[in-house]
Amino acid sequence: MKLELEVPRLEMENKSRLIPYKGGFLTFKNYKEPITKVKKGFGFMGVVLTSVDGEKIQCHICGELFIDLSFHIFKKHNLKVDEYKESFGIAKETGLISEEEKNRRKKKTMAWLSNMTKDQMIEYRKKLSEMGKKGSTIRKPGQPKEALESKNKKGTCPDQLLSKIKDVAEKLEHTPTLTELIRETGSQELKRLIFNMFGSYSNALRLLKFIPERVISPGFKRKYSNEELLEYLRIFVEDNGRLPTSVDCRIGGFLPSEDTYKRHFGSLVKARDIAMLNDNYSPDESEFQNKMINYQTLDKLR
Repeated sequence: MKLELEVPRLEMENKSRLIPYKGGFLTFKNYKEPITKVKKGFGFMGVVLTSVDGEKIQCHICGELFIDLSFHIFKKHNLKVDEYKESFGIAKETGLISEEEKNRRKKKTMAWLSNMTKDQMIEYRKKLSEMGKKGSTIRKPGQPKEALESKNKKGTCPDQLLSKIKDVAEKLEHTPTLTELIRETGSQELKRLIFNMFGSYSNALRLLKFIPERVISPGFKRKYSNEELLEYLRIFVEDNGRLPTSVDCRIGGFLPSEDTYKRHFGSLVKARDIAMLNDNYSPDESEFQNKMINYQTLDKLR
């Protein structure tokens, strides 16, 4: 006989917020789905899971639940708090303690502060200010400006950006061009976010395993943005391992016409230069691989 878990009332409100775990459930709040599972470990990247009663928080490494993770991850996993947060995309300001424990400590602190004299309070605020100055550090080279958790809550993490492209594709019933994506979402900011996160729109499409909409025929005319035209060139090089020529613009039905590139950039060669493609360019070279770092890292996570 198959045993069924007794589902808390919370699941009736939002099933996606309840995660089965060892005969019970864990939950998360204030995070936007879709979210990426931790490849080696437990839970999700950039997400803090807690017990339904809010008493304990889950360790991403071993899956066990604790009131306060800080001591556990240092002693059991030999990791500092900052290292742990960076590994799993947790924001620096997020505490590794359960909600209930946080509330208990807050009440205790408030009671302690209420018994302070005016002079003691002034001295205490000075110490806090000094600690804040000491704690402010310069971001390390290569360190993200914003943690994955923070991006998730804003709806700008990799999963949310890819989800927006997928939603538009389903609506249009084909892979959207960058122009169509911006038009359907009404967000010019989305273009910047996609390029910053994935390096190019084609990389984002590759993660989704989407095939870009191709030009139906060499004579097919429609309006292109400069970004789209440059993306077509990059995609061509990634697919074929060589630079596109004027002949490629006339045959094959993928690239827009050479005249289109002339109107936008002066010539096909100038367009290739603007797209950072030149005669020595090859998808196997280190320069290209460096440009693909974001894509490769995200692909491994998935």
